Amino acid sequence: MRPRSRTQSPAIASSQNSQLLEGPLADAVTAVKAQDGPEIQVQGSADLIQSLHADGLIDEFNVWTFPVILGKGKRLFEPGTPAGGLEVIDSKVSPSGVIMTRYRTGAEIKGGSFVEAELDRRATQEG
Repeated sequence: MRPRSRTQSPAIASSQNSQLLEGPLADAVTAVKAQDGPEIQVQGSADLIQSLHADGLIDEFNVWTFPVILGKGKRLFEPGTPAGGLEVIDSKVSPSGVIMTRYRTGAEIKGGSFVEAELDRRATQEG
């Protein structure tokens, strides 16, 4: 199966032996998801992730958090992103400190605060 591309430059898709997804994005991705084949992965396109998430087409997020502060950059979730709960499926820490977390979308949004969570964490450690 050839990789599929959504790009602003069709020349990129043809140079990488990819199939260009054409037409409305949500329709094209829904059609691909309905086919048999490997999972669909998006790498390095925060704009595409925003669109797919807004259309409810993302089943999981794989988020890697690096131990560095850049001070500026592209946000993964921009203002206006639809709210949604995430469930941690898996989490690992690399020897260099990179935290690799896999989230499932569609989880219940739970209320609370960081204070409550910290108090619960401390009570668990003490008991």
